[in-house]
Amino acid sequence: MISPEAEVEFAVRLIGDAREHMVCLLGSAAEIGAWVAEKAVPMELVERQDNESKWRATIEFSPATNTLEYKYVVKDERTRELVSWEGLPGNRTLTIAPGTNVALGASSSQSSTYTTPRVPTPGPRDAKLGNNGNTNGFEEWRCCRTNKESNPWWEVDLGQEYAISSIHLWNAMTYHEQARRPEGRPPLTSKASTSSPEPPLWVFISKEQLGCENASYNEAQDKATADSSSVRAIQVPSLYDSRVRSLNFAVNASSLSGAPAFSSVKGRYVRLQCAGALCALQFAELEVFTQDAAVPVVNSKETQQTSTLCHTQDDGFFGVAKALDSDMREYVETGWLNPAANEAELQVWIGSFDSTTPAIQWLSGEQKHSRVAIEMRHEKQKKGTNEAKLQDGNSQVKEMQPVSTWEPLPVESKSAALLDKESTEMNQLLETHQQLAGADISAYLNNATSSTAAPSNLSWVLRLAFAQSLEASNVEILGNAIATRKYKNGDSIIQYAEQKRSVFYIESGRVELLGPASSTGTNVVGSLDEDSFFNEMGLFSCWSRQPALFKAKGDVTCQVIELEALLKALGKTKVASIRDDYIRSRRKAASLRKDRKLHYTDDTHAQVFRVKIPVATVDGSGNYTDGLSHRWTFDVYDCQKDAKSGAFARNELLGSAYLLPSQIGKQGEADLAVPILSSNKGIVGQLSLSCLALTPFVHPKNNIANVWRSYWRERPPLTIGHRGMGRSYYQVEGHRLALTRENTLASLIMAGRSGAEFVEFDVQLTKDRVPVIYHDFMVNVGLEDKSAESHGTRHEKYEIGIHDMTFRQLTQSYTTPVPHEGTKTQLLQNRVKKHWARLQGDKQVPSPRRGRLASDDNTNEEHHLVDFFPRLEDLLKHVPAEVGLNIEVKFPDDFFRPGMRSLSCFAINAYVDRLLQCVFDFAGSRRIFFSCFDPNVCIVLRAKQAKYPVLFLTYGSMAPHAFDARMTLQFATNFAKMEKLQGIVSNSNSFLETPELAPLVKRYLGTVLITWGDQNTKHEMVQLQKRHAIDGVISDNVIDLINQDKRLLAQTKGERP
Repeated sequence: MISPEAEVEFAVRLIGDAREHMVCLLGSAAEIGAWVAEKAVPMELVERQDNESKWRATIEFSPATNTLEYKYVVKDERTRELVSWEGLPGNRTLTIAPGTNVALGASSSQSSTYTTPRVPTPGPRDAKLGNNGNTNGFEEWRCCRTNKESNPWWEVDLGQEYAISSIHLWNAMTYHEQARRPEGRPPLTSKASTSSPEPPLWVFISKEQLGCENASYNEAQDKATADSSSVRAIQVPSLYDSRVRSLNFAVNASSLSGAPAFSSVKGRYVRLQCAGALCALQFAELEVFTQDAAVPVVNSKETQQTSTLCHTQDDGFFGVAKALDSDMREYVETGWLNPAANEAELQVWIGSFDSTTPAIQWLSGEQKHSRVAIEMRHEKQKKGTNEAKLQDGNSQVKEMQPVSTWEPLPVESKSAALLDKESTEMNQLLETHQQLAGADISAYLNNATSSTAAPSNLSWVLRLAFAQSLEASNVEILGNAIATRKYKNGDSIIQYAEQKRSVFYIESGRVELLGPASSTGTNVVGSLDEDSFFNEMGLFSCWSRQPALFKAKGDVTCQVIELEALLKALGKTKVASIRDDYIRSRRKAASLRKDRKLHYTDDTHAQVFRVKIPVATVDGSGNYTDGLSHRWTFDVYDCQKDAKSGAFARNELLGSAYLLPSQIGKQGEADLAVPILSSNKGIVGQLSLSCLALTPFVHPKNNIANVWRSYWRERPPLTIGHRGMGRSYYQVEGHRLALTRENTLASLIMAGRSGAEFVEFDVQLTKDRVPVIYHDFMVNVGLEDKSAESHGTRHEKYEIGIHDMTFRQLTQSYTTPVPHEGTKTQLLQNRVKKHWARLQGDKQVPSPRRGRLASDDNTNEEHHLVDFFPRLEDLLKHVPAEVGLNIEVKFPDDFFRPGMRSLSCFAINAYVDRLLQCVFDFAGSRRIFFSCFDPNVCIVLRAKQAKYPVLFLTYGSMAPHAFDARMTLQFATNFAKMEKLQGIVSNSNSFLETPELAPLVKRYLGTVLITWGDQNTKHEMVQLQKRHAIDGVISDNVIDLINQDKRLLAQTKGERP
């Protein structure tokens, strides 16, 4: 589509104040940084008006660059520090191969068509999805797909014979959306994974149409062998975790000495075919380029259809996908410690969880100030010289004297009600909700806010927000685009979490709104009568965070406007303009909601400050020379609440406290008490500070190329296996223990095969820094060897920490409660070993192996299936890729285990770095999220990497007089919002006592809500939470719960259970 030396002009718009910022281009090609943030290409500011700026950059790419994956980033104009970046799922993509893509929009077919009922887009995965111009393979519903069959194929008819210059296959990268038991094989998780490799994939380029029968693959190969000029067969290289695979051809015989890998080829039909007895073919897009002259334009939908010397790529708004049918949500990320920047981050927390020892204490005789506003100043020493004149007898001598000044640096400040043991804010929120006369269903309707304010006497089309600004002629045309749909009682108009790009008007009948389905029923959210409309924003791919099932109650007639009809009526340019206006208004509303209040500290509110500093000042190296070049001052002001407005105002300066980097220490954490000094009174009080120093995590894959930590699509609630199949050592009364040992590979694999979409497990480090899966910090170890009992000697048990033993010591020592007799558990372990291949989903998969350790005499290849201490590395290699992982990081708290936490092995940065190293080394493209009870660990996990979501684990208490504020639901929600975590994982008790709390918390939190707890063992409790739209439930006895679901569903359908 572009000349061999491709020149592309990129353009993007940034909403917001850009006076101190600059937009840069970053991507996969060397010309745009190769994903190294420091090498991102600065763009030129070409336009600025009304808080919106336009940026442009023209890049010339080498002939070797055919495809691009890229994003836009924002940097500080002065320091070049990375400020924010796009987190679009799958990034932006562009093909810049020379020539014209003649496959775009051409007639295509496939051997069979996979159809799915799964949201967000139920329906067939037609062949046309493979050449419609959408290369984003991260969304399963945008990929074509066949059923699982023998030698599946997909084919495109180019319409005529062409000399093909290149073929580009954009893969389906759907691991985060993959079904538990996909029709296609799950992808490999890493190069070391034992998952079975994908079957060979072939491209056949032919002048005549190939056969469509079962023997079509062999026939095509035979024809290619007999006459390669009629049919060319090429095996597509299998590249692990590759986004796109390209085949380049010589345009003519004279170019064979150049870069193309294959000789010239001509053909009309291009077929992809898997060579496998039972497999599925799935991909995002196949592009076929030709450099033939006078190529007919069959579809002007994409710019790829024509060849130009300089291609203009207008990507719309920063953080928002440009395509009209793409998600309108803004994906903008911040907060990542770039390893290449050599900068650390210091967080200072002011606020006490112990009411008997407040964060600010005043000396006896001083006035007590219960509420203060603290301002932190960060200064860096700058050294220079001044010229001084010295008297030397009768002459003056000039001398340069060293001087230093202090340069102010930026400080980020936040505050929230994090110390309130009474959960005042949360209880008030719940009380207000409970006092409402009826259920407010406006959030479920997915309509524009301004639509509700339109007069009801207008036609329903004119009540739509976007239609109110249309000209009369356009409104008339839009009215002609209306279709009528009739629904019978019980028919689904929009499924739960379905993304349907249509607006519905109820002409007659009633529509019920229901929550997610469960095996014990569905909650009714509300209902809509005739003359109501819903899903207006769905036309522009904007989806509600509170989805609902819209179901006909009796016979219902709806008038419908679909996106395709809207585009036909108004044209793409007008629809794009309307969509842009919505993006601007949403961004403006979000900026107005930003926190502009005065930050203060009192008995219930904490203040948090963040500053950037060189790593050498806080990495524990003891280099205090660098440390003394920075200083922090905390000015303490009196703060009073205005009686009329209720706003807080800062008054007189009460004193100042000071902090130096040398006070932080090697652990990365420090609790300090520093004096408050008044300019005229001296020491007047004491300020308690909690400091957290965050250093970057260095790893080749730790970049912002793939950012998933803010992506979470609304969907039916997830089933998550607790420690795999559940607890095996103790259990809630009335429920059986899991037969497979908890936190073992066998337990995790069986949970996934039994129906769990995710599994939860605990990870901690051994003395030699090996991440192992185990729940408790301590273990009982026998001082004698394993064979002691056979010699008549009793084991003497000794309690020791996991962190005090090497991995070999853990695996070779006698530890309790490991069984050594022929128990039922051991019998099941043997069966698991025997049927390992079946559990893996492929009988040809070899048994997993663990690399032999030095002096390790336990060489049983399959023993670690049921190892007491399986390594995280083994889990990432052997647990099937379609099973999502919830990695709970075990870390000692500073309340019950302060002594353990102070040990050098729990230095927070080194501890988290080692866990992340294992994950980044072996996880590949798995679905993973982290969770932890410790707030600091959650902060560190999010700051060190931008790929995986982090959720805060909490007891979620709503009861008054909480033991510790950190155990409350209010702390969890406020902390998650303040730190921009993906959500919370809370004990389920509060949500079972008050079920309406779940949607309320989700609306307030704006992110993910998952639960854990003893009550999640009970089937009715699990279903109750799912009916109230909890995002996921972590449960023991997953197989029992799923079997109970199946029995209830069978009874509902009148089938035999």
